[in-house]
Amino acid sequence: MDALMFTIKLRKKPIAKGLKFSLFLDIHFKGQRYKDYLRLHIYAYPKDKLDREYNRQTLAKAEKIKKLRIKELKESMIVEKPTKRNMKFIDYFVEQHWKKESASSQKTWESALGTLLQIDWIHDILLIHVGYEELMMIRSYFLNEALSLKGQGRRISQNTAQTYFNKVLATMKEAFMEGILMTNLADRVERIKEQEVYKDYLTIDELHALAKTPMPYGDLKRACLFSALTGLRVGNIKKLQWQNVITNVSGQTYIQFEQVKRHNVQQNPLNEEAILLLGDRQSPEEPVFPSIKYSSWNNMRIKQWVMNAGIKKDITFHSFRHTYASNLYQTTGDIYLTQRLMGHKSIKTTLRYAKHSLEQSHQAMANFPSILKPKK
Repeated sequence: MDALMFTIKLRKKPIAKGLKFSLFLDIHFKGQRYKDYLRLHIYAYPKDKLDREYNRQTLAKAEKIKKLRIKELKESMIVEKPTKRNMKFIDYFVEQHWKKESASSQKTWESALGTLLQIDWIHDILLIHVGYEELMMIRSYFLNEALSLKGQGRRISQNTAQTYFNKVLATMKEAFMEGILMTNLADRVERIKEQEVYKDYLTIDELHALAKTPMPYGDLKRACLFSALTGLRVGNIKKLQWQNVITNVSGQTYIQFEQVKRHNVQQNPLNEEAILLLGDRQSPEEPVFPSIKYSSWNNMRIKQWVMNAGIKKDITFHSFRHTYASNLYQTTGDIYLTQRLMGHKSIKTTLRYAKHSLEQSHQAMANFPSILKPKK
């Protein structure tokens, strides 16, 4: 061992009946030995110039990874917290859960924790013993076996599995940043890909139909239509107070609020119809929509209202936010404006809404240049 209390050597192991070598890092760290397989291989007997060039590039890549591991180990020794080295993985996961401030974030971590606890071996394993293989086992469990905590024997969706696995990887990354783990496994494990899911939204004609359709719960109707004109989540609508509704010296009215997910302050302009839906101004700390709650009961009321309007779509309260995003993009064609008004951190999230409607697709095909008729 050197002065840094660790050594890393690049080694190779015969595979494919000795025709190839699998590359791995042989790590000795504080009296323990770890084998870090790089999922890289070289030819044992290169046949030609291409094989030799492949070997050269692969070995260069392996050396680059080795240098990165050395850097990670040095950093971990600087900030190491030895008191946590014998901590159970689940206990450390719970610790990360309680660091989250927002109720929605804590709820997601709580659901991820409940799903993790379905794995028998996860209860007693130490944090420092969770390696690449264990993370891949967790990944596989989430994707193929994990059941919904709501019962009925249903498996969780791929997107739910992605969300839960991201919490596991965030935990591992935090453990590396604290110096508990000697390598950042979160950056090396294959993540679960998001599965594209079609989400119903309402067209302008359907919004017209809903606006004309009576609903016995006036605040709920106002809030749904207001969300379709502003993109506000139900959490923001519940928290919206009259002091958040601001008219500037130019006579322009907008709402200023804190995003329930990102906690950033955002300003969204209001058009005349959105202002009309607000009703008469009250005192600053009065809620604009006093009776709004997000519940399955309210979603049932919305579904009945949508059905009475003759619309055959699966619409919930959150669908009105999707409606705003889709109609905003289709109206403006500006993906970056849509991103800003939706409050998305990543443009990738906004791109989900950058899809043209079926009506636009039919129109595009009607205008498609002819290839069968002779040119005039």
